[in-house]
Amino acid sequence: MMKRLASLLFLIALTGCQPSDAPSDREIQALKARLAGAASPGPGAEAAGDSQLWEQTRDFYQRRQYQPVWIIDGKARDSVAALRTPLAAAGDDGLDPGRYDSDSLRAQIEALKERAEPAAATELELALTAALLRYGGDLALGRPAMARQIDADWTVSPRTLDVVGIVLAAVADNQLAALPVRLAPPHAEYARLKAMLQRYRKIAAEGKLQPLAPDMALNLGQASPGLAALRDNLRILGDLADQPAGSGNVFAEDLASADAEFKDRHAAQPERAADGAETAVIDTYDAGLADAVRRFESRHGLNPDGLPDPAMIAAMNLSAQARADQLALNLERWRWLPADFGTPHIFVNIPGFSLQVRGANATVPLKMRVIVGNGANRTPIFSDSMTKLVFSPYWNIPQSIEVKEMLPLISKDPTYLNKNDIEVVRIVDGRAQVVDPVSIDWANAKDAGDFQLRQRPGGDNALGFVKFLFPNRHQVYLHDTPSDNLFDKLTRDLSHGCVRLEQPVELAAYVLRDQPEWTAARIQAAMHAGKEEHVALTTPIAVHLVYLTARVDEDGVPQFFDDVYGYDGKQQELSSASVRTGAANAEPAHDVATGH
Repeated sequence: MMKRLASLLFLIALTGCQPSDAPSDREIQALKARLAGAASPGPGAEAAGDSQLWEQTRDFYQRRQYQPVWIIDGKARDSVAALRTPLAAAGDDGLDPGRYDSDSLRAQIEALKERAEPAAATELELALTAALLRYGGDLALGRPAMARQIDADWTVSPRTLDVVGIVLAAVADNQLAALPVRLAPPHAEYARLKAMLQRYRKIAAEGKLQPLAPDMALNLGQASPGLAALRDNLRILGDLADQPAGSGNVFAEDLASADAEFKDRHAAQPERAADGAETAVIDTYDAGLADAVRRFESRHGLNPDGLPDPAMIAAMNLSAQARADQLALNLERWRWLPADFGTPHIFVNIPGFSLQVRGANATVPLKMRVIVGNGANRTPIFSDSMTKLVFSPYWNIPQSIEVKEMLPLISKDPTYLNKNDIEVVRIVDGRAQVVDPVSIDWANAKDAGDFQLRQRPGGDNALGFVKFLFPNRHQVYLHDTPSDNLFDKLTRDLSHGCVRLEQPVELAAYVLRDQPEWTAARIQAAMHAGKEEHVALTTPIAVHLVYLTARVDEDGVPQFFDDVYGYDGKQQELSSASVRTGAANAEPAHDVATGH
């Protein structure tokens, strides 16, 4: 596809000698008349599905007083050749160049070469601008409607950006080559992810990764003919470095000593048998190699035991191209995020089961493991602001959990409510009134419409001793949990949708850091008071629940996570279908997720 795009632009450059910079009145009027018409199908067949592209094209030329940019007197200007830089680089950001290099556009170029008809020149002028504006919108804002096709609860917060104005300025300043920088998301992690995409594409192109036997099982000191392939793969992927410093290791961390035993052993002379014949050096699974495997496992969300097992081998046998595709999908998701996350902010990555508090100057004063929603109760993706926390909270049990899970248990076991410290309440005049559970016919309570269940504060409360509220339509929040043992699990999609915290006390101290009356002792007392207490934050803090199955950390180390909700596959399918059909992404109906 990239070669096709290069050929396309080369052909444009050959359409004729450089014309005058001044268009004729006839050309300006023809362009103005064409823009006043309906956009059916619009400039280029692929534009038919983009509801906004035609309006953006009109806006572009209105701001230029209908002066053409690319074609004058039926011939290409130098500015056409300048298009090659940003459009040819579209793939570097994980975009598909096929969205800007259509059969229709190539046909128009060929027709203009053969015969420079005024109407054809006008269509080509508009088609080139539409391709550039499509690229600009894709890079700056992504295709956010796709998110809600993947999941109705995926709420994007794209930047407010004048893409047309940025493109116009680049055209006027002859700075089209700078468009990728001017338009791309302004986040350091996006830039790191983009660089890693090129790294994995290079690995895929070189084709040096070797498949490992799925049944490979090794302990320290064991020998295996598959060790050479394992070592080579780990070197290529950057987990093993037995070369001198500066020799091309992809990671920023120092791995120079990762395989010291291997180097020492192979620097020695070959062993000799009793008859003087040389014997082959037997390659064994040594400590340096185990460390490299452990690094690989850690950054792929696997158990870092340093021993090859089916999960580790399956992750390594996934092709470099598949990893590159995964990186490209996540670059698109970054385009759906706000330009400014806020300082500080809370960043929860659902597939990574992790939370980071991010402060000024890329600092991370707090990070922890988290538990997120399971496949049936997925944690929604959105951004909001934390405004308060609640110590010793009640758990107001969502009606869906009452009906589906608790009513059957209560009807079978009359002591269930008492065992789990759950009370029954009705809301009367905005206040909760406790109801005697004996007064309710649980066997016939097919719904919980006239009452609510809530669990009293305490050590067994499902929310633990504190919850953090950022009011949202999903009714999800961050909270403590009494089930601390679950944080030891590698896969932690176990909740009803809310996010359970490994270090709730530390997070409470952080969000209350500018309220000095909330000392560590007072926080502990409030958490164990057994009486609900609401505390408003003096300074709200932004919370972002995101879905990233690939990222590159601050040290330049790529990390990959399991696609726990299956969103990668859906996004890949939608992207491929859209490229094939040129169709726009429809906005689906909305849905709501609740739970703890």
